Amino acid sequence: MPPVAYQTALIFVVALVAGWTPLWIHWHGEGLRLVVSMAAGIFFGAAFLHMIPEATELVGHAVGAYLLAGFLLLYVAENFVLGGGCAHGDECDYHQLGLVSFFGLSLHGLVEGVALGATSEVAGLGVVVFIAILAHKAPATFTLASLLLHGHYPRRLVAMLVGGFAATVPVGVAIATLLVHEIPTSAIGTLVALAAGTFLHIATDDMLPHVHEEREGRGRALAALLVGIAFMAVATLGG
Repeated sequence: MPPVAYQTALIFVVALVAGWTPLWIHWHGEGLRLVVSMAAGIFFGAAFLHMIPEATELVGHAVGAYLLAGFLLLYVAENFVLGGGCAHGDECDYHQLGLVSFFGLSLHGLVEGVALGATSEVAGLGVVVFIAILAHKAPATFTLASLLLHGHYPRRLVAMLVGGFAATVPVGVAIATLLVHEIPTSAIGTLVALAAGTFLHIATDDMLPHVHEEREGRGRALAALLVGIAFMAVATLGG
């Protein structure tokens, strides 16, 4: 069995455990913000230190266009297609309450899965993408479940939606696996660049605003962000 299969299974299990935890344990506050901040740092490090350089080698100067396309893909989907943002002054947390949050994050998960499946064919890069997704998936799924519970969705429905969200990465990996042997190396570079753009969108538009909702503890949040970036810098040296 290829390594990506084990990576995908681990991501799925971690997402389920993290998403079902709020059904029994109510946890929020600075601890969650620090985890999300470190995950954002990991995403920045993965994109700037690993994915963009690798994609540049594969597609050359076109990497900028693909990077921008990946960023805009999620930006447009969340803010114009899925109706992102919060209405009527309601409290916002991560994306927004209810099913819109589920669909927005599920789109992220699907793209992440495609990125993992595509980069598994690039030496040394698949592990980097795996670490970035794993670090992001737990806080994202935990927060999604918390939002759904806060929106008064039935606990059984929350458990089912969390399971569906956790499955988006395996589905994305399956799609990429089916396609990756049918497309040239330059197309793999395109997918890597698109995925890097989505990683930057996740970190800047979804994660960091959530981290800085509260003025207190911003220094610690910055430290957690830098720790995440440093983690990926060490991974670069190791790769």
